[in-house]
Amino acid sequence: MDAIIPNDQVQALADDFRFWDARDAVNERFRSEGLYITHLFPESEVFLRRDWQSTLFRSHDFDLRHLKLSRPATIDLVLTKMMRGNDEQDMEDADFIIRHDHITETQFG
Repeated sequence: MDAIIPNDQVQALADDFRFWDARDAVNERFRSEGLYITHLFPESEVFLRRDWQSTLFRSHDFDLRHLKLSRPATIDLVLTKMMRGNDEQDMEDADFIIRHDHITETQFG
């Protein structure tokens, strides 16, 4: 799993040792299943539209006490995949998302 951290929260998370301990514990817990938190990106290091936070899709599939899960809008998700243009899996993922959701070139405008 990758995560995008809003710029206004980056320093607070960097200073919060409990956050990093929790990340390590989650990675250890799910290691045998091949799941882990791999990348934590400040929003300034990811290709996103300016209003990306206003178009998040909330995930209600999980009942978590201290964590709210959401994902970027489809266009923003594609942009995050495309920014790593030399990664074959990301390019396949972007292509699938574009075809599946019928994304047009004008939507990237």
